[in-house]
Amino acid sequence: LENARLYSEIEHFNQRLKEEIAQATQILREKNVELEKMDQLRSEFVSNVSHEFRTPLTSILGYAKLLHHGKLGPLTPQQKQSLSIILEESERLTRLINSVLDIARLESGKESLSITPVDIVEIAKGAMISLVNTAQEKQIKMYLKNPESLLLVRADNDKIKQVFVNLLSNALKFSPRKGKVAITIATTASENKDKTKEVVVHVVD
Repeated sequence: LENARLYSEIEHFNQRLKEEIAQATQILREKNVELEKMDQLRSEFVSNVSHEFRTPLTSILGYAKLLHHGKLGPLTPQQKQSLSIILEESERLTRLINSVLDIARLESGKESLSITPVDIVEIAKGAMISLVNTAQEKQIKMYLKNPESLLLVRADNDKIKQVFVNLLSNALKFSPRKGKVAITIATTASENKDKTKEVVVHVVD
C-alpha cells in the first residue's frame, strides 16, 4: 500500500514537471518569436533611417564639390578651407552610414562575406590612395611600412578596405597639420596550430 502511494506521488510529480517544462518551453518560444520580430524591426529601422540620411547627404556632397572646385564662382581661401571641412565630414558620415547599412544587411542575412585570399598590402595602398586629397588638405604625409611586397590573408576584400579607410580617416581627422600617419603591417614571429601566421596592423598618427 505504501509503495502504491509513493508510486502515485512520483507519477503525479512527473506529470506536473512535464506540464511545467512544456509551459516554460512555450513561453520561451513566444519570447523568441517576439525577439525575432523586434530584431527585424530594429534592422528595418536602422536601414530606413540610414537611407533617409544618405539621400540628402548625397546632395550636400555634390553641391559642396561643385563649390569647392570653383564651378559656381571664385572662392576666398577661407571659403575653400570651410568647404574642405564640409567635404571631409560629409564623406566620413557617408562611410559611417555605409558601415551601418553593411552591418544591418549582415545581421538580416541579406549580405554575406566573400572570404578569399587577398593581398592586404595592396588593400592598404588602395585605402591610402582614396584619402590622398584629405591628407593633402592638411599637408599630412602617409606612410606604409610592410615586411614584404605580397602578404596574403583570408578576408572580404571590400570590407577590409573599408576598415583601413575608416582607421585612416580617423587618424587624418585627429592629426595636426603637416603631421604624419603611418600604417605598419607585420606578421607574428610564431605560427598557429594550422601552421599559419597572424597579421598585425597598426595605424599610428
